[in-house]
Amino acid sequence: MRLSVLVRSGILAIGFMSLAACSGVTPHGGDLAAAVTAPASSLPSNVFTVDQWSTVTARFAQEQSEPMALCASGSDAAQCPAARWASLVAELSQLPLRDRVERVNAAFNALPYIPAAQNWGDPMYWETPYELLAKGGQCEDYAIAKFLALAQSGVPESALHFIVVHDSVSQLDHAITLVTVDGEDLVLDNQVDDVLPAASVSRYTPYYSLNDGGIQVFARPADRMAAQLALRPDGGFTVARY
Repeated sequence: MRLSVLVRSGILAIGFMSLAACSGVTPHGGDLAAAVTAPASSLPSNVFTVDQWSTVTARFAQEQSEPMALCASGSDAAQCPAARWASLVAELSQLPLRDRVERVNAAFNALPYIPAAQNWGDPMYWETPYELLAKGGQCEDYAIAKFLALAQSGVPESALHFIVVHDSVSQLDHAITLVTVDGEDLVLDNQVDDVLPAASVSRYTPYYSLNDGGIQVFARPADRMAAQLALRPDGGFTVARY
């Protein structure tokens, strides 16, 4: 079953865990319709915590309540991350949805790819959009920023999905944003400049997805899934490293 079909049928829902690896920038091209062998059993939303997502969105809410805090003293106010974010969101809100999707993808893909280990000394650190604008970031940071920019520009979260996937080309884990526009699921990916229909992409297999719905995890074969997911005592979960 294709990723786009899973999303449209309502099977994909909220889920979040630690991104174990990020594939960085690889050559463009290839297909982008994920062949999911079988969805894992549905999981009630209280089974897993979504601590990383909760942490990064709470930090961003705090930053937005003090928007000038990340601006260097004496710097050009227009180049402050908060000002750049506000300008982009205002621009997006005036565009038709398909143009909005193209614009947000291009805006964030233009930022430098900097691994979290280099930026923060922690490969698991997830950046707020302001931090991405200030320092560059890695795949989940692009996906988070695109998701939140579209949401703050007025796109309903029911049309948005943050999806963590396995990339069969790089053999690494990766994060993308998926947006439904006029019934078509479009993929926003820091590895690809073009916004592509999900139905045309086969390199990605989804682990889990997040929007405003609930929690569900997706499997490749069951024996592989068992090796990849490890429940933690605190109720969270992690995905194995490659």
